[in-house]
Amino acid sequence: MRSWLKTLNQVLVPPNTIPLHQRLRWKIIVASSWLLALAAAIHLLIISWQLGRLDRSLLPTLVLLPLFLSNPLLLRATRRVGLCAGILCFALVGSLPVSAFLMGGLASPAILWFALAPLMAAFLIGGRGALGSVILVTIQTGVLYEFQVRGALPMGTLSEPVRLFLYWFSVSFSTAISATLAWLFARDRTETHRALEQATERLSLALKSARVGVWDWNMLDDSLVLDDFLQSLLGLDGGDFRGTVEHFMECVLPEDRSRMASELSDKARTGSDYEGVYRTRWPNGAVYHLKIRSKIYRNPDGTAVRMVGMCWDISDRVMAEAKLHEQQTLLSTIMDNLPVAVFGKDANEFRFTHWNKMSETMLGLKASDVLGKSDYDLFPSEQADFFRRKDVETMKGRRLLEIPEEPIHSQVLGEITLRTYKVPLYDAQGNPSYLLGIFENITERKRSERELLAAREAAVEAANAKSEFLANMSHEIRTPINGVIGMTGLLLDTQLNPEQRDYTETIRNSADTLLTLVNDVLDFSKVEAGKLDLELIDFELKPLVQDVVKMLAFSATKKGLNISHHYQGELSHWFKGDPGRLRQILINLVNNAIKFTSNGSITIVVKKLNADQNTDFLHFEIVDTGIGIPQSALGRMFRAFSQADASTTRRFGGTGLGLSICKHLVDLMGGSIGVESREGNGSTFWFDIPLQVGVRPVELMNDEVAPSFALNARLRILIAEDNPVNRMIAVRILEKLGCRADSAANGNEVLDALRNAPYDLVLMDCQMPEMDGYETTRLIRHSRTLPCVKIPIIAMTANALPGDREKCLAVGMDDYVSKPLTAEHLVTVIHRTLIQKKAAA
Repeated sequence: MRSWLKTLNQVLVPPNTIPLHQRLRWKIIVASSWLLALAAAIHLLIISWQLGRLDRSLLPTLVLLPLFLSNPLLLRATRRVGLCAGILCFALVGSLPVSAFLMGGLASPAILWFALAPLMAAFLIGGRGALGSVILVTIQTGVLYEFQVRGALPMGTLSEPVRLFLYWFSVSFSTAISATLAWLFARDRTETHRALEQATERLSLALKSARVGVWDWNMLDDSLVLDDFLQSLLGLDGGDFRGTVEHFMECVLPEDRSRMASELSDKARTGSDYEGVYRTRWPNGAVYHLKIRSKIYRNPDGTAVRMVGMCWDISDRVMAEAKLHEQQTLLSTIMDNLPVAVFGKDANEFRFTHWNKMSETMLGLKASDVLGKSDYDLFPSEQADFFRRKDVETMKGRRLLEIPEEPIHSQVLGEITLRTYKVPLYDAQGNPSYLLGIFENITERKRSERELLAAREAAVEAANAKSEFLANMSHEIRTPINGVIGMTGLLLDTQLNPEQRDYTETIRNSADTLLTLVNDVLDFSKVEAGKLDLELIDFELKPLVQDVVKMLAFSATKKGLNISHHYQGELSHWFKGDPGRLRQILINLVNNAIKFTSNGSITIVVKKLNADQNTDFLHFEIVDTGIGIPQSALGRMFRAFSQADASTTRRFGGTGLGLSICKHLVDLMGGSIGVESREGNGSTFWFDIPLQVGVRPVELMNDEVAPSFALNARLRILIAEDNPVNRMIAVRILEKLGCRADSAANGNEVLDALRNAPYDLVLMDCQMPEMDGYETTRLIRHSRTLPCVKIPIIAMTANALPGDREKCLAVGMDDYVSKPLTAEHLVTVIHRTLIQKKAAA
């Protein structure tokens, strides 16, 4: 049942895929067919009931009934409304009157009523548009009645009441059908009109929203119709347009007018669609760009009769395109004149889209020979493969890619090296569009780098040779100095008359001056090499200052100068730093003051400026009453080899390195140094350094005895020294200190001595024949036969360059003492080494 109803609904309801006017005819035919079928069935039932039988005269009705019923199905099957209407009209209008005439019943005047009554209803309700359908239904109904009631049945067959009922039933039914069909047609026509108005309104709104104007040119009478919006686009006020093509042409700029006329004439002749862009000037002088698009319609003989088109304002787009072109031109000009090579590739096939002038100059390839081609068209395959891999890597990585070195063959420059940068470019949707590349020729730079590297290697080699020379010279100079100082020291410990003592002290002072000069040169060499390092150990500040005063008191007293020191404010006793370098700074500055002071005094002042957590900032001053320094010389006092008086007649000697070394040492400590002086009024050299607050060493906290000028008489020390003078000096110093000393001239003798006798300590010279001190120490530390592999070993060498101490410690030596030897320094180092060994054990 449900499927039958669905099929019936498909028959009665027209599909939305056919035009509106066809759906209207569909409804009329379906309704009329089913109503006629109903009327035929009612006639058939009444007549059969009246007669009490089925008469042969009812045969046409039985034939028409399935025709009425099947007419909508035929319409549904063919979906051609006109064909179905024609078949129905021919079947009803043609067959029924002929049958009725043959039966002799068509002459009745009642058919006039059947024809006029529905027509009047159609006029009143549906208008003339319904006549086509109403006439068909009227004829069908009236003929049916005449055929069945008045023609097909003999007179007297039906009773008068039945005949009158059928008569008025046919009239009323015919009128009702006509009125109903007319109402249906009127309703559908109203809906059609309303839909047409809505569609027209939507089209108008769409055209206005799109800022599109419409025009219609009747080519037969040369009349032109413009809508209101198009007139506004042309700068015309309402009613000003004269309705001619000539007036339309007048709105176009003269520069475009002849071209437009020629193109319109050509399109009218050929019949093809027309499209063009023209400019118009408004009364206010503004120029607008209009785009026109039209279509030509022809009559059956092919004559062009009408042209309908649209027109819209593209001024914004034209200006945007002009702006874009201007920007592109600017960008292209910039890229072409950049001092680096720039190229562009598309993101799909990586073909060149841009190639600036520097690229042409650098690689010798013209833009005309490059654009549109890929790397495989321009370079060897192996090189092109490399370029393509980097292009793909850039696009996949979505970031800037740097290629530090890219070898390439240039037709102009030959084999060159490029540094290339590649970056991907994307469109507004984030899709890759271009690859931008920038490259520069770094061939000269790489050549300079190679030359610089070679020069650096040569400089390093020269510096190493210089360091080796200085090391050798240090050893060779310090060795005789060690002999002179050592022997004069031993000589001064003997009984000498005043004249002999004076001569001996002069020799000792000259040797000390020479040693100071050598130390300054070596320290300056360390500064130049950047190998001047600082220690970080705990030391006591006040004893250090006192030692400096005691050390230089003899020199000051000889010149009749008073040297003193004092402390301002509270000072910590122990600090952490490099006491040796601090002592060197103080000695250099005090020596400098002694040198340039003839009478008066020299004072060392120490005070604390401020403190920060565990760090004290100390201020040192060396104040003298000497000759002072000219203002013009103050700025160069701390430069190397610089002195206030550099003339050949100067009274004071020196290399000019002492103050420079002091400045480098203070800088290494994180401080600052300066001088205040006026010529003839003395000088004040000062420096500020930060020092960490230290702690008292453990060995002294445990009441260990501090070193003195006497060692344990039970100590047995082996001296390894190849120079006989230095060997004798070392033996004599140790014997005076109360130790037992033996000597060896080379490493082999040292090993033999250690096998044959127990020793407490070894003083090891680093440079000896046959086997030097480094190799000897290494063998001792790794020996499986010697009973004293852990014996304390102190390096004793004339070398004093950067790395000497570290080299000694690296092979297993415990400490380091440089020549020339002094009893005080030697005792300090021996004492420190023995305490450290004892603590480690």
